[in-house]
This record gives sequence, structure tokens and C-alpha cells, in this order.
Amino acid sequence: MKESNKKLHNQSIKIKSRVLLKRILFNSDVSPISFRLKKDAIKKKLKLKPNRINNFIKIINGAYPSITISLLDIGARSGLLSPYIYLTKMRNFNLEGIEPDKEEVNAIMNQPNKYGPYNKMYPVVLSDKIGTSPLYITKMLGCTSIYKPNYERIKGYTKSPYYDIIKKISVPTTTLETLYPNKERFDFIRLDVQGAEFKVLMGGKKMFKEAIGISLEANFCEIYEKQKLFQDMHKLMLENGFRLIILDYSTLDGEITECGDCVYIKDQEEIKTKEDLIKRILFSLLWEKEDYVEFLMRNYGDNFLSQSEKGLFLKKLKIKLKSNASTTHDGISAKNYERGEGYYHQQ
Repeated sequence: MKESNKKLHNQSIKIKSRVLLKRILFNSDVSPISFRLKKDAIKKKLKLKPNRINNFIKIINGAYPSITISLLDIGARSGLLSPYIYLTKMRNFNLEGIEPDKEEVNAIMNQPNKYGPYNKMYPVVLSDKIGTSPLYITKMLGCTSIYKPNYERIKGYTKSPYYDIIKKISVPTTTLETLYPNKERFDFIRLDVQGAEFKVLMGGKKMFKEAIGISLEANFCEIYEKQKLFQDMHKLMLENGFRLIILDYSTLDGEITECGDCVYIKDQEEIKTKEDLIKRILFSLLWEKEDYVEFLMRNYGDNFLSQSEKGLFLKKLKIKLKSNASTTHDGISAKNYERGEGYYHQQ
């Protein structure tokens, strides 16, 4: 094949792959697991990025077979979602879920290949106390909440019909600490309960304080009446020793209304063992935070890893350690920056 034809052929493959990727991205009929696997397969063909997470899971499975990763999926409608789908490749993986919709729970538990390998699934409504609460079942079932949709705030938006109430029922509520009286510990927690995230965390303070990584949704405005907002959630997370590493917002017709993925990791000062460090690296890689992995390796690698372990991690993850304060954001050397030689002073 001539060089020019070879280039055209490669470009054609890339274009076709990108078109297929878009089709997968916007095809609601694709199950979460097959969606992620197909998407990753296409990315691998396109060589869009090193497959760091898979490489690291192989390291854990091979060199640290005793490590178990546990994930609690709160609001598990539709099953295990990205990026936690990677954890199904772990040798030891404990997955538990909480989802109020009993029909959804039955479907998830009966089809593990489609929805994920859940060991347990609890069909309960979580809150900050044991009692009863109204449950507003909406036209889009995924918008159902113990909080009433705030029609005055969302009226006019194209997605406002999703929040139309089709039924209001009274349901018993429980707390995380009641559901897990033996103080079970989960490494990672995913939380998506349509405005009730703050209440759920308040009902399980001990559990979430011991987690290494937490991802949750939070609103910037009252999509639901009297719900807690992002600033309340963020303050609670900081007070309990977490650091924000991802703030991925979404919009309603152009207005930023929601943080679809607020991702928090436990403060690195809480790292006590090699396993703690490894789990933090794994959580960061799940969320493609290679810069935070570099930070952890640079500042804590020597404390908990041997030189051979550290070298293996850096090689397989294709990460190079930086020098502290080697450059500023615009590429000016720290030495010149301290002398006041900013960008506009360079010749």
C-alpha cells in the first residue's frame, strides 16, 4: 500500500471509529457494562490515552492479591455505571447497592452480566433518620425523590416534564448506620439520590468518614424544594477530611444547575499503610486524575513503597514525577518567576 493511500486508510478507520463511538454514547438502549466496554475498545484502537487503570488493576491482582475493593452504590438504578465498571476486573471486589425501586432491584440481581455483580441490594429509602417520608414518583423515574420537584424553578426548561409527579406515596425510611449496624467499611461510595445526598450522609457519618473516595451529585439551585445545595455538601465533605478532585457540571438549557460528578478523595494525610496509598491511586485512576496520582507518588511513594514497587507503578502508569515548583502555569521557570520575570518580560 502506498504511503498516501495508507494515510487515507488510517484516517478512514479513525473517522469510522469516532462515528461508532458517538453512536454508542447516544444510544440509550446500550446496557451500562457493554457501553463502557465498547467505548473503551474504541478508545484503545484510537490510542487516545494509555490504559492506566487496567494496568494498575493487573498490578494489584498480581502483586497484592489480598487487597479487596468494596463499593457501595447508593441509588443503583440501571446498575453499575462508569467509571466503576473497571472494578469488575479486580480479583477481589465487593459490590453492594441500595435502590428503593423493588422491580429495579430484582432486575439488577437477576441479570449480573448486564447490571453488575452486586453481592447485596437493599430496596430501601435512605434518609437521616428512621421514620416515614413522602416519595414523589416522577415521569422520568430517575428523577424520583423524597423531595418535591421545584416547579417554579424549573418551569420552561425542556427537561421540566421529567419532573412531573405521577404519584405521591408514603414510604418508610432508614439510615446507613441502621442498615449496616456492624460498622461495615466501604472504600468507595457512589451517591445519586436526587437531592437527598446530604440527608443520606448525615445518616451514615461514620461510614462515609471512613471511605477513601466518594462521588456524588449536588445541585447549585433548588431543583427540588428545600434540598441542600452544593455549598452545603462541599462544606460537609471538607469538614470530614475530604478533598475535591473533580467538579463536573451539567446544564438545563444553558444554565449550570448541577454537579453531575462531585468527586472527593480522603485527605492524603490520612494515609497510614501501603494499602491506603494503593486504593487512593486506584480511585484517582478511575476518574482519570493522573495528575493527582503523580502528586501521591511524588509525596508519599517513598514512605510506603519500595523502590522497585515505585518504579513499576510509574512505568506501567506512564507517569513521570515532577520537581516541586519547577514551573508555573505559563511555563516560566520558578526561579525567573521569583525574580519577577513574567511572561511579558520574556524576549
